[in-house]
Amino acid sequence: GSLGERAAERQVVRNVVFRNVTSDRCMHGARIKTWKGATGLVRNVTFSGFLLRGVSVGILINQRYCPRSQRPEGCAGGDGRAIAIEDVLFQDFRGTYTSSARISQCVRCTGVRYERVELERAGK
Repeated sequence: GSLGERAAERQVVRNVVFRNVTSDRCMHGARIKTWKGATGLVRNVTFSGFLLRGVSVGILINQRYCPRSQRPEGCAGGDGRAIAIEDVLFQDFRGTYTSSARISQCVRCTGVRYERVELERAGK
């Protein structure tokens, strides 16, 4: 799922831990996805102990989500308006990716940290 699809609703996610996760040949290892122009808050989220095997993107933060397939008319809101992402920790990631280790498309992110992230391109 994603946060902020209904822009009129302020959505909040706080104090969440994802621990000891294995992702095998999928699109993303860990992902935070919010709709472009949405309001709300993501705070104090930890992703810890991830083993990734051949994922496309290891870690992805996308605050500009607005697929044409779901919203052909586009999304309202300028580039500066987005759900705030604060105090997010990605730690103890290991394994392989096929496209990118990490992509961060942040508009309003503070306190995003990466600790002990050891990802290699698959087939290396």
